[in-house]
Amino acid sequence: MSKKKILVIEDEPSVLENIIELLENFNFEVIGAPNGRIGIESAYTFIPDLIICDVLMPDIDGFDVLSSLKASQV
Repeated sequence: MSKKKILVIEDEPSVLENIIELLENFNFEVIGAPNGRIGIESAYTFIPDLIICDVLMPDIDGFDVLSSLKASQV
């Protein structure tokens, strides 16, 4: 059985690192993105089973990430 993949989009480096570490300890395959733009790009290449996204981020916030991914059916 393959590991479930989770994409974490979070602009605060220490929070991103902590979430990734926690999820990896539960045997998930995790990739982190430091902002919404990279998060969207990562969703296309990584094809996660779940995306955990911060809402309040500069430039592209969590709602814009959701809208973009929903529009493209990723």
